[in-house]
Amino acid sequence: MATQLPLQKNLSLQVLWRNAIVCSQKEPLVIQKYNEFINAGFPFEVVDGDNFYFPYSFLFEALKPFCNHRTLVISVIGPQNS
Repeated sequence: MATQLPLQKNLSLQVLWRNAIVCSQKEPLVIQKYNEFINAGFPFEVVDGDNFYFPYSFLFEALKPFCNHRTLVISVIGPQNS
């Protein structure tokens, strides 16, 4: 099915970040870049809903600079693109 979709629909930013999170144990720069991404105000996934995975250690490190800041959390539960 994925081969039938155009590249723009097949490859999303979430997929790229999921792969980066997997590689973050070997490449600490990924955590810094994810932190910059969050700090710039971009939305991000806390739970990988496709694989039912919660990257605790990665998020702990990436969100550490925000521990003394007020944070607004908006959560959407349901099928993607609904």
